[in-house]
Amino acid sequence: MTRRELAVVAVVTFVVLALAVAPLSTPYWWDDGAVYAPGAKWLLDHGFDARPGVFPADLSRGHTALFYLILAASFRVLGAGPVAGHLVSFAFAWMALVFTYALGRDVFGRPAGAVGAALLVASPLFQAMASQALPEMAMTALTVASLHAFARGRVVQSAALGVALVLVKEVGVACPLAIAAALATRRSARKEAAIALVPVLVLGVFFAVQKHAEGWFVTPYHAGLFREQHSLVLQLVQVVRSIFVDGRWIALLAAAALAIWRRAALARAWREHRETLLALALFAAMNLAFFSKMFFLERYVLPVHACACVVLGGALTLDPPRSPGLLAAALSIALALSRRSAGTDMASGETTFRYLHAVHAHEALFHRLEAAGGDPRILTVWPVTDELRQPFLGWVRRPFRCVDADVTSSPGRVDRIIAVKGLGSFERLHREARARGFALVDRSEEGPATIELWGP
Repeated sequence: MTRRELAVVAVVTFVVLALAVAPLSTPYWWDDGAVYAPGAKWLLDHGFDARPGVFPADLSRGHTALFYLILAASFRVLGAGPVAGHLVSFAFAWMALVFTYALGRDVFGRPAGAVGAALLVASPLFQAMASQALPEMAMTALTVASLHAFARGRVVQSAALGVALVLVKEVGVACPLAIAAALATRRSARKEAAIALVPVLVLGVFFAVQKHAEGWFVTPYHAGLFREQHSLVLQLVQVVRSIFVDGRWIALLAAAALAIWRRAALARAWREHRETLLALALFAAMNLAFFSKMFFLERYVLPVHACACVVLGGALTLDPPRSPGLLAAALSIALALSRRSAGTDMASGETTFRYLHAVHAHEALFHRLEAAGGDPRILTVWPVTDELRQPFLGWVRRPFRCVDADVTSSPGRVDRIIAVKGLGSFERLHREARARGFALVDRSEEGPATIELWGP
């Protein structure tokens, strides 16, 4: 790729992403507000000491800590708040788009790179993750960057990116394993395969240190999730569906039809880029197998989305005429954009921008609560407890005293009760409020999100 082409891609993806993401000042929501931002704040306040046994396990969750350290460094430069953390996510999302284009271009050509990047950025999940300080976007960027380096024959660079990837989150190990396995199919590449496995060695050292410091390789909670009983077939369907939902199924069907029609071109691409395409397939297969067994959230396979978009972009633009493939891509993108805020589940809402309804509703109520003054003792549940206790999360300017109804059976005197529709505690907090003689004094609503304030 020439410098001019790279500059054009960088500018275009930056502008598109800036239009697509939520404002950087959006308060931390759900897991980025409960785990990653507090973890980064702890590191900022404790000398960036992320060693297992020092960094509290209830914040690290047993994960490798590079993403926490990057967030903490951003806090050091910009101050502990939403802008610092969300700017990190934006930067990784930008990197993911540039390398998705670059990988698609190098394997299938410029049209494929452009279509792949467009399919990725149009995804509601990608846009939501680009707006939250969670490690999956960093994993996506580093995965595609590592695969791109591999496609260009730069195995050492690919391994270095793989080291960063597994240190962001341990499940990123699927990428270097897939690359090493693809290399191992060529006898003359055994040395390169060994280099590709360096990230696995680094991860092994981390787990050994964690075992020595904490007494376990993986937190008992996460180990328990892996042992949960569920239908492997049904969860496999769920995992696959999550990759092609929100319009991408149109691109998938069109790509399958075009691949059959243009099978000679597809065979040529396989011959020319066999190891890269094999690595992409193995990486996807490893993720599908692991998350069919493990507890699953849609964001966990976001790195697979980028790989899928690269392959879809290639299949849709293999040979002229490209009009049918481009039309299918356009329909996929249009449907995806129409679902930017789809869904009514407010539990986390992280797969689309529907969570912003809850963010706006909470912000409006909290602003009125602050304006009322005083120092009320509030009975509520998580995540409201965190939102009100920790101003650096971006919800309030001063901390409020909160009692968590989920962990305290006898809360004693309280001055206010906050209940959130959609959480399991909603009706229970209603009953508690009425038992105390409280009345509904304020309510904030936006779309499907409702939050209530009860008081004397």
